[in-house]
Amino acid sequence: MNTNAAVSINADVKVTGILNMVKGKVRTSVNQIHITNRNASAVVADATNPNFINGWVDGRVRREIQTIDSVYNFPVGSATTSNNMEFFNHNITGTSTIQARFGSKPGSDAGLNVMEKGTMYAKVQDGGVWYLEPNDTVATGNFDLRLWFHNQSAFVTGLVDNGFSILNRPSTSILATDWRIPPVNSTYVAGVVSNGYADRKAIKGYGQYGIGQTMYPVGTKTVASNGMVNINPNPYHDKFSVSMTLPTAMNVKISIFDQAGRLVKLMDAGTQAGNASVDVQAADLSEGTYTVVISGNGVNLNTTKLIRINR
Repeated sequence: MNTNAAVSINADVKVTGILNMVKGKVRTSVNQIHITNRNASAVVADATNPNFINGWVDGRVRREIQTIDSVYNFPVGSATTSNNMEFFNHNITGTSTIQARFGSKPGSDAGLNVMEKGTMYAKVQDGGVWYLEPNDTVATGNFDLRLWFHNQSAFVTGLVDNGFSILNRPSTSILATDWRIPPVNSTYVAGVVSNGYADRKAIKGYGQYGIGQTMYPVGTKTVASNGMVNINPNPYHDKFSVSMTLPTAMNVKISIFDQAGRLVKLMDAGTQAGNASVDVQAADLSEGTYTVVISGNGVNLNTTKLIRINR
């Protein structure tokens, strides 16, 4: 495709050969461009269109995929922005067809509660979200994703290196409480803002994807400047206590995550100041290892491994 104008289609279009994108946009509305050629190279960006920055599809792209290691481009975007999705297929079975699209982010960030390597996410960027909708779930294998935001201001505002990654929720969701680390036990990749994209490896679940922004670079802590926090006993059986020495009055929340990063318990401890102690009843959790995040006024105070044991 090579045009200075946007081209609209009023029915599904099948591409049996190669889709070569040079310049311009294709608007599909409720229709789709369906590439039936299973070769990963069936969608090509011209040399003058690196990463589909000058030519893309404003709408739906459906691709047939093979069970081999290969990289499939889904050159989607909005009416004004290109937001290509790269799908790194690692010998997937079960899924043979995938439809991708890009759209505005539904809902707000109210209730967002996701943790990565002891660091809480503060928001999901407002630039938009990507959708991956398959004909069937992944049976074996997995995939990596690379989501391109090309340094668009709605994406990069507030981002810092090693402070963002890809989050996932069901396709139809508008709830911030549904955001999670993409299943199953996918791998965090430290993002570099100037690269213009976010990565996530070893994913097995589809749905809606956004770029989450963490409160501070992943793996760092700010305990020293915000007060001292201790948890006892650890291991615990039915309850544990959180002891705090806070420099100022803070609205304290205690979040407990399982090993997959899912929030399993959230306690609002209210306003605490100075030397304070809060008891947490947690006998309902299964025996095992958890991560406890203590936050005050939305800032991480402490991240601790916690073990529950049965007597």
